[in-house]
Amino acid sequence: MSKARENSDYTGLAADIAAGDTAARAGRKNLILNGGFDVWQRGTSFTNNNSVLFAADRYATFSNGASTISQQAFTLGQTDVASNPQYYLRWDVSTYASGDRVYQKIEDVITTSGQSVTLSYWAKAETATTMVPQATQAFGSGGSTAVTTAIDSVALTTSWQKFTRTFTLPSVSGKTIGAGSFLEVGLLRFTTSYTGYVDIANVQLELGSVATDFEHRSYGEELALCQRYYERFTADASAEQLIGIALVYNTTSSFINYPYKQIKRVIPSFTSSGASHFERLTGTWDAGTSISCQANLATARFNMAGFAASTSWTATEVRITTAANGAHWFAFDAEL
Repeated sequence: MSKARENSDYTGLAADIAAGDTAARAGRKNLILNGGFDVWQRGTSFTNNNSVLFAADRYATFSNGASTISQQAFTLGQTDVASNPQYYLRWDVSTYASGDRVYQKIEDVITTSGQSVTLSYWAKAETATTMVPQATQAFGSGGSTAVTTAIDSVALTTSWQKFTRTFTLPSVSGKTIGAGSFLEVGLLRFTTSYTGYVDIANVQLELGSVATDFEHRSYGEELALCQRYYERFTADASAEQLIGIALVYNTTSSFINYPYKQIKRVIPSFTSSGASHFERLTGTWDAGTSISCQANLATARFNMAGFAASTSWTATEVRITTAANGAHWFAFDAEL
């Protein structure tokens, strides 16, 4: 092989390695989870009135008045929004108040400390309006006072537009950081009066001063990332579903070991659609009998759920009863 050919091959190989390295480092660039609004474990339509409400996974809305939040589907083959998204979030506001917003909290305030970051998303409104996004560094339990950074406003029209905003977050040097710190990114945020809907799609926050193409992750990967913060088990509409085997703890209670699908951020809280939606097998299924169910001996890896017990049995199957439209469920919540 000639020296020239050898050098040419080496140059080509080096270029391939560099390109591959760049592509590898580009992965997991989006600090926002569920940026494509694909995952909605809690349901796909909600009414919010004077409260903080989680709707699409990892997104919360704060509303002083009345609003609805829902998952909307793009028309197949649409070309208005790049990267072929399937879904977007619609926030329909009927009673406005200044500061109402859709936002996401990104775990660990240190991650973006002192760095330039770029926020990009697509949005439109029923009637033209202005949004004023902002970022807030919250320093956790017992930590320093939160610091808010303004982000340039965006002027929404009735057509989809891509908005890109680069801003620099202050350093956390000298701050006290407690447990549960986060960066809150307020995406849709009102400061002027508005009534109507606002739509948002393909949200991305990345390190650096350049907005790159939207990062696609599979539904399974996105769901797993969201389940670190919230996990929900919903009964099928066609049949009861076995949860596991409960073992007697004493004469009044028993416990069932339920491993989470993903390790949680912290020990989560347990919620359910109702105690009467669980059944145990004691010769026959005790349909209609209320079973007290609560979280006990929980860790970030598994939950020991407590159920009412009896001295007449030592072990039993426990199931959740069938219900249409996801009406019977239980969940573990470790949201920020």
